[in-house]
Amino acid sequence: MARAPFPALRIRALVLAAGLGTRLRPLTGQLPKPLLPVLGRPLVAHSLDRLRAVGCEAVALNLHHLGRRIVEAVGDEWAGMPVTYSWEDELLGTLGALRPLGDFFARADLILVINGDSLCRWPLERLVKSHLRHRPQATLLVSERAPRSRFGGGIGIDQRTGAIRDFRAQRAQDPEGIVRHVFAGAHVLEPALLDALDALDAVDAVDKDRALEDGGQRLSAAPACLVRDLYEPMLARGETLRALSSRVRWHDLGSPARFLDGVLDAARGRGPMRLLRRNWVAASARLARGVRLERAVIESGARIGLGSRIEESIVLTGATVAERSHLRRTVVGPAVELPRGARIEGRIVTPLAAGRVSAADSVVGKLVYTPLS
Repeated sequence: MARAPFPALRIRALVLAAGLGTRLRPLTGQLPKPLLPVLGRPLVAHSLDRLRAVGCEAVALNLHHLGRRIVEAVGDEWAGMPVTYSWEDELLGTLGALRPLGDFFARADLILVINGDSLCRWPLERLVKSHLRHRPQATLLVSERAPRSRFGGGIGIDQRTGAIRDFRAQRAQDPEGIVRHVFAGAHVLEPALLDALDALDAVDAVDKDRALEDGGQRLSAAPACLVRDLYEPMLARGETLRALSSRVRWHDLGSPARFLDGVLDAARGRGPMRLLRRNWVAASARLARGVRLERAVIESGARIGLGSRIEESIVLTGATVAERSHLRRTVVGPAVELPRGARIEGRIVTPLAAGRVSAADSVVGKLVYTPLS
């Protein structure tokens, strides 16, 4: 095993995995987002590998939607790295998720928090080194590649110092020296920031008392957001947050279209491989004669029938595409069986039992065809 890059540090991490996966429905109707297949492995596996490589001594995952499936897939350890689970009966938010983990992080020198719905070869070693060099309260990874228009305009960063100036653009044109990049789903936090949770708990207690006085109803704590409830108040107080800019490919898989594009991009590999590889086919997949693949991902156990053509599409675990079919920009869900000669473009295909059917969906037999969005 490779030597940990920070042997003197106790690094612990949280992978945010409790989301409902609402924007990824119907793919997440029966499968939680962290377990969606990405090149033969669950999405969360790619993040856990990066955390282990940077020397995390232990990792926690917060759980809610279909959380038991995640526990079954990940287990009590990941390649020797102990795994802790934090169950949320009600969603606590990105900051609130840290609340139940006070004991878990009590002796950590640094805390890593990463989004469980992102696909990235996280440059965590660079991120930690940058944080240790400057020692702000937190260092956020930002992407120079991600389109700012898709993610709220990006974070304002001082080009000279790397200090974060704002999380939302305040004017049509930024002052000279300010650049904007998109937050790429990974942070390094000083453990002292967990003290801020005590203040939030105090505010929640006051709010609950007021609710009881007003109507006698129980008031649940609102989900607490790292940006809104921690970082923005810190900037307002003049405290320091920094960003590390990266050109590493990062994908937020928050919608079916982004899932499709992110997986197809990952399938091309890195470096010289990107110039050669256009498709990825699992070893256990079976392709009949005359199958044409053009930027396609075929996951484990999938079957593609004679003479079919798959373009810019993903065929997920155990699905069958019958002969003479043509798919373009389509995601075929796990265990789906497409009929002979299917012609599908811009759709997600899932079993009828996989989740709710919306007004935009088409139901044909036992399959639901949902517009890719």
